[in-house]
Amino acid sequence: FAEKLKEVSLKWLAIIVAFCIVFFAADYERKESGYVNLAGATSDFFELVAEDEENLYVMLKSAPSIYDSVGYWEECTQGNLSNVYNAYGWESMMPVKEKVLDKYNVENVFRDGINNKNVFYCVGMYSEMFMMYIQDNYDENTILYYEKEILGVPVYSLRTIDQIEGIQ
Repeated sequence: FAEKLKEVSLKWLAIIVAFCIVFFAADYERKESGYVNLAGATSDFFELVAEDEENLYVMLKSAPSIYDSVGYWEECTQGNLSNVYNAYGWESMMPVKEKVLDKYNVENVFRDGINNKNVFYCVGMYSEMFMMYIQDNYDENTILYYEKEILGVPVYSLRTIDQIEGIQ
């Protein structure tokens, strides 16, 4: 019996160690990739974004994460993220998130965001790649236009060059 218990214990220990390595490696990779660290203020960021109900905020991979704004055992406030769309990951293109886009008359967050004064982008460290993607696939005369900052997070819009000349 003691030998069997030792064998089972070693298997469980190996599983726990493997889980810890995977968990910490993923967390390390996210932080090293330019992930925006709001030092515990992620929920504050999304509260400020949620107050701006007339605008849609599109989050890209290295932008603040919705998943960090609520703890594992906390309940998300109903409607708190009704103006936020993750343009990556498992929940993009889901019916519940498509309703967010419908609210702002947006079908494609990239194409319909060009020159749309109600669509903002939080792109993190991938701003140049994002702009190249938009120029290659939607409109070569579009640039990422800095609009404002929320708790240290830059917020952009997509503007065509002729529209920017009209702004200035």
